Amino acid sequence: MGKARIDFSVVIPTFGRESYVRKLLASLDAARSNYDGEVEVIIVDSSNQVAAQHIAESCKMYDAIYCEGEQSVRWKRNYGVRQSRFPIVMFIDSDCEVDSDIFKEHAKIYESVIERLGGVYGLTRFVGKRSFLWRIIELTSFVDVFSFAERFPYVQWAIGNNISYFRSVFDNVGGFEENFPFRLGGDDLDLSLRVTTSGHWIKTNPRAVTYHARDTWNSWKAILERAIRWGRMEYYICNKHPQLLRRDLPRREPLFLLFSLFSPVLAIVSHSMIPIWGIVLWGITAFLLRSLLDQVAGHGKPLFYHFLAQIPTVMYQLGCIFEYLRHKRLDILYRRMIFSIHHIRSIWPEEVRRLWASLLAFWIVLLFYALLPR
Repeated sequence: MGKARIDFSVVIPTFGRESYVRKLLASLDAARSNYDGEVEVIIVDSSNQVAAQHIAESCKMYDAIYCEGEQSVRWKRNYGVRQSRFPIVMFIDSDCEVDSDIFKEHAKIYESVIERLGGVYGLTRFVGKRSFLWRIIELTSFVDVFSFAERFPYVQWAIGNNISYFRSVFDNVGGFEENFPFRLGGDDLDLSLRVTTSGHWIKTNPRAVTYHARDTWNSWKAILERAIRWGRMEYYICNKHPQLLRRDLPRREPLFLLFSLFSPVLAIVSHSMIPIWGIVLWGITAFLLRSLLDQVAGHGKPLFYHFLAQIPTVMYQLGCIFEYLRHKRLDILYRRMIFSIHHIRSIWPEEVRRLWASLLAFWIVLLFYALLPR
């Protein structure tokens, strides 16, 4: 008796990006031709009239289903699943292209009969020009998740690109959460966490590859907006998954904020600007020392790159602090989101460098203050 055929429904939310969508549809069409099972492609679009017309024409050209949708990416993904016909639903971002073997590689995992399998997560490679900004971004942790399939056999959580689920598992955990704030961000992490905490596995396959355009990350404004939004979303993720919050050493950014709030009071009491200048000097010195320690750790890029790479991380932390304080939650000062022992191991070297930089900067500021003429 032969193996059951694996058929896929591919859901792609989009807003604009008509040229990217056309390339993606062309790559999906080639991958579909290279696969024995059935594949349907569903575009859920909220573009303006001109862009929507171009995307609809591309859908006709490459035999994809075109649907109009709301602005919310979460709603689009859920709507696409509701329109789907097949037992495996796959999600691809609109600024990607797929490898010609992507359906074969996802299908291999589903055919392997892994007990309690819930989904499959593939590898995302970034392609295109490595701009100055990109060389900074790749020094941050924001792109780590795209390479999880090369590093781990299974994942506890994943993003919403190059991931597929059994439709039954997707439905049983309730699909993407549409009540989160903002129109995107965090919902893919939340969904994958609900899948794994319900007792299912998400298996990785590094041979299932998508190619993500670097162009759509090539803007300081876009990167910083994402960092702040992701930081703010951490509150909602942890509020929904409180088991992720673990006691931790105080982070640099909450401490810096706390000291900054008290420094004007100290300045008034002491009739001196030294407390305020001390905070500023501590922050700049900690940044410089952290950059130097990163460079010494062997990352191999100029100090300036490492310095700038801390900016998105700081914006993430500020977004996180803002949302916790907005909800009158002070545990941001002594707890953080931790997924697993593997997560701790991966961030440990970075956290050690950050802590040393903050401590050394503090002592440098104290020494500077001690040497000031009275």
